[in-house]
Amino acid sequence: ESNQCIITIMNEQKEFNLNEIISQMYDFADYSPEEKEKLVNETSTMIMEVSLLEALNVEGEEIQQKFNDLLLTEPSDDVVTQFIAEKLPSFNTILLKEIEKLQKNLNADTTD
Repeated sequence: ESNQCIITIMNEQKEFNLNEIISQMYDFADYSPEEKEKLVNETSTMIMEVSLLEALNVEGEEIQQKFNDLLLTEPSDDVVTQFIAEKLPSFNTILLKEIEKLQKNLNADTTD
């Protein structure tokens, strides 16, 4: 049901906030707001990086080189987002799988 919720969020909104999704996955009762924000940001960054690397791996060396060349120009977030949307069609699917993995791991931790 939670996975369906994430898919629905992604389908209904062009821009979804990964931090909000992660915030709803964790129980932050024992965390200060600063600790919560730090954990959510670190987790979000990790998921995005893993997803990006996997998507680049799927697309092959030519796209990897184009992405490296793009990074050398110190692009804005919008330019990077546009590159991902145009050149990495597998990114969203991989991102969803990474979110699902995190959710499964969190659920496994809470059932121990």
